[in-house]
Amino acid sequence: MSRREMPVGWTYTTLEKLLSAERPLCYGVIQPGDDVSDGNTLIRVCDLVDGSVDTERLRRIAHDVDQQYQRSRVENGDILVSIVGTIGRVSVVPSELSGSNIARALAKLSPNGAVTSAWLAYWLSDAEMQDWLVRESREVARKTLNLGELAQAPVRLAPLAEQRRIVEKIEVLATRSRRAREALDTLPALIDRYRQSVLAAAFRGDLTAEWREKQNGLQPISDAELSGLRRQLWDAVQKGVNTGRKSRYQSAEDIAQEGAELPEGWRWVTVDELCPIVQYGTSAKTTEQDGVVVLRMGNIQSGTIVFDSIKSLPEEHEEFPALLLDKGDLLFNRTNSPELVGKCAVFEGYSTSCSFASYLIRLKVAGLNPRLLAAYINSPFGRMWARGVVSQQVGQANINGSKLKALVAPLPPVEEQEMILRKLKAHDEAIARVIDQHRVGATRLANLNQSILAKAFRGELVPQDPNDEPASVLLERIRAERAAAGPAPRRERRPKAEAGG
Repeated sequence: MSRREMPVGWTYTTLEKLLSAERPLCYGVIQPGDDVSDGNTLIRVCDLVDGSVDTERLRRIAHDVDQQYQRSRVENGDILVSIVGTIGRVSVVPSELSGSNIARALAKLSPNGAVTSAWLAYWLSDAEMQDWLVRESREVARKTLNLGELAQAPVRLAPLAEQRRIVEKIEVLATRSRRAREALDTLPALIDRYRQSVLAAAFRGDLTAEWREKQNGLQPISDAELSGLRRQLWDAVQKGVNTGRKSRYQSAEDIAQEGAELPEGWRWVTVDELCPIVQYGTSAKTTEQDGVVVLRMGNIQSGTIVFDSIKSLPEEHEEFPALLLDKGDLLFNRTNSPELVGKCAVFEGYSTSCSFASYLIRLKVAGLNPRLLAAYINSPFGRMWARGVVSQQVGQANINGSKLKALVAPLPPVEEQEMILRKLKAHDEAIARVIDQHRVGATRLANLNQSILAKAFRGELVPQDPNDEPASVLLERIRAERAAAGPAPRRERRPKAEAGG
């Protein structure tokens, strides 16, 4: 770590010179054993979150383990640093966790009078220091930073009084930053509610109400027209396709909800009336090798198809070309967790051929733009339908093709379909801009927190006081007091059988 020019009264030192001689640097419990109901609290790496200890999931260890590892007990103001696996998580022990134990992957630092706990914790959290901790760790089975290396960590030390002033300023700024982050964290849920309200308005006819009033007698799509469109689509793709179609489902008008009025020119239709092809995907085992991309339920995200974690089948697979996707095909997720089953998206094409897995159903839609049918299924109306027809299976929820064919959806006139799509696109673009702004804001906020620490450790956050005792003088006095007190008592070595792991 570079030794930048420091303010007057500051000094560079190492971590070991800032730690208590009576409570030396150590790691925690090697084998904590089973979780018990009445034992002592155990703090693990996963409990260190955003600079503090998350008390919601703390484990407990048996009293005999606690007695065996008394050295791993922590006190109020001790600093915890993760040194195995995830390197560099930092937290100060709060008073309510005094007396707890720490796990093997944590190191306990007990500051002496030369440094405040908050100063040392903020220093260890600084971006430059975080890089140092990772660089000094070693890769064995897992990344590990040994205590000897940690003891030699460089520390930029301000006079004690200035440390307190700087920490106070950091915490004021951190409080503002935390409030801003909490406000940002509420935005995704608000965006989702707004998106759902837009979809609901679209399928009530509210989005196009003013446009519709200006039109001259929009005509609904007739049964004959819909049947003709469906026949055209069937004839175009039926070769080699086994859809297993059944007899016609109950009329949409018969099963539409009472009181569910539609705008003029709209009508109810079933998915069966719209879709000549409702087809399950492949159950064949996929690989990461090149070939035909097989889309799975995880590839449907927020109403769109994403090409992450791609799996494939060979181009010569026996189910091709019957299961190859065409642009405009709608994919419906028939099996998933209860809150996600029924999500869907339209395939818009890809750079290579694509197919779909067995947990998805492919719909070819006639008479209604497939993007509108997907939007309806993803809307509050479609989600309510999904909750009503879902079947529970071992840890999963399922909506089969028969139930999907019976789904009733509104069918606007062709001209109005295009207008609804334009309105939805405009709202989607506005939402995308807000999401981008949210992402930029979150990034800037994270960078702001690090820039505050960087400024703090350059001595630029608060004015200096020439009357402060220099850090080097304080360190020398503590060194002299320690020397006068004699060597610290050595820790007893644990029996070899206990020292493993």
